[in-house]
Amino acid sequence: MGVFSYIALDVKKIYKNHIQDKIKKEVVDKVCVYVDEIYPNLDSEDKLKMAISSSKEILKEKGIVISDLELRVLLHNSIHIINNKLEVKR
Repeated sequence: MGVFSYIALDVKKIYKNHIQDKIKKEVVDKVCVYVDEIYPNLDSEDKLKMAISSSKEILKEKGIVISDLELRVLLHNSIHIINNKLEVKR
């Protein structure tokens, strides 16, 4: 019986981590679009600062912890995707 309980807890932990990773990515993607649209006159560094603080605040409200490195990686990826979409439109 103990083995099954251990496996169930492990599966639950893996699932929870997967869902939290998905939420992190969704939040960062939405924040990047938001900051780019709402603050078009800010320079890139200020937009990045705004995206970092906004993403951290939203994730904190959801009870999700994210490291600075993980947040920067997700932001970089989202910004890269947005920039590629803009280049294709031109």
